[in-house]
Amino acid sequence: MRLSRLPVAVAASALLVLPAALPAQEEGETPEPRLPAAAPADAGLSDADVDRIAEALADKLVDRLADRLADQLAERLEGMIGPTGPDADVRAQIQALVNKSEPEARRDAIQQFIDRQWPKGEPVAAHAADLAGTLAFLGQQMPGEAGYEAFALAAELAARAIESGDVTDQAKRSFGMVFYAAACAHALDEEYGEAFGDLDRAFEYGFDDLELLKEDAELAELRKLPGFAERLDGWEQAVRDAAIAQARQALAEGETFPFAFTMTDTEGVEHSLDDYQGQVVIVDFWGTWCPPCRAEIPSFVKLQKAYGKEGLQIVGLNYERGDDEEENLELINEFVKETEMNYPTGPGSEETQDMVPDLTGFPTTLFVGRDGKVKAKVVGLHDYMFLEAMVTELLAEKAPAKADEKAPKKAAADDAPEAAPED
Repeated sequence: MRLSRLPVAVAASALLVLPAALPAQEEGETPEPRLPAAAPADAGLSDADVDRIAEALADKLVDRLADRLADQLAERLEGMIGPTGPDADVRAQIQALVNKSEPEARRDAIQQFIDRQWPKGEPVAAHAADLAGTLAFLGQQMPGEAGYEAFALAAELAARAIESGDVTDQAKRSFGMVFYAAACAHALDEEYGEAFGDLDRAFEYGFDDLELLKEDAELAELRKLPGFAERLDGWEQAVRDAAIAQARQALAEGETFPFAFTMTDTEGVEHSLDDYQGQVVIVDFWGTWCPPCRAEIPSFVKLQKAYGKEGLQIVGLNYERGDDEEENLELINEFVKETEMNYPTGPGSEETQDMVPDLTGFPTTLFVGRDGKVKAKVVGLHDYMFLEAMVTELLAEKAPAKADEKAPKKAAADDAPEAAPED
């Protein structure tokens, strides 16, 4: 749009400042029409002069402003939608998934969180690990096909993060479940090759829930395929090897400290650590109020059944939060019956608890070797294969000989007949 007339004073002032405000002309650029020199302030201008000045100013300003605005608009669009190419496609996919989430308030919060994780204009590879975790969370919240789309995209971003090499060990450990969820999504879409590849990566990055793999309805058709049994054997061996390595590291780095306990179990029988000399003892500090404690106890029941005859004894020291001892004992008894606990458990004492350095979380589990010494302390919920590996490593240690077993040998030496004197 052109301006036909400008006030005389504005036109004259603009003519004075315009050359300094506009960029210099580049070499080879088409010369622009020259404007008449500014007239003295007291000089009169005819209407024709004003029209001519205004016309020239308008043309020059419009051209320059149009270029400047175009550059600014391009920069802002770049910041709003990101670069073109594959990264733009990823952002569009994420946006489409977020738009499917409900309710709207949560959708807006998720989008804002993603925008903070992945600033517009930056490459996706630099933020792929964080985005993979967010999309995996989103997939858990979204029902049906949209959830599986989120898991599949999360796995793609996890793969990008791995390829970039810029990913923490903690992020890598979280990728196991991301790849497993993607395998379920691909299996439901009958993309079995991709599903097998996702499972390989899931186990590579720490997924170890073999029971879930064997029972998950979403993988039912995959389990029927030729070759699944062989792949399962390989995955089981990989999980077992990883558990053994983890257990050996825990035992090598484990802290030892003086420890003993006495406990009266739910049947009124008293137990102490001295009762189990020469055995491997697991001492579990737990409470019925603690979800991880409750989740871990079936593994202890399974271990006691499998290795009790080989010298394993598990003991539970319970710490309830209530002040009424009878009510606490009732809670313990109900849980013992519910879970069919096959090892003694009962209320633990404060003195026993104080013997464990830095006991700040439940469950806390002590592994005591055949020599009666604490070999390791672990905190939190652990899977069965790790616990089993800890037990088998400790059972393999030779039990120290008892004092009464050494005594006869010494007595036999002392009682040996003296040699007859020589003639």
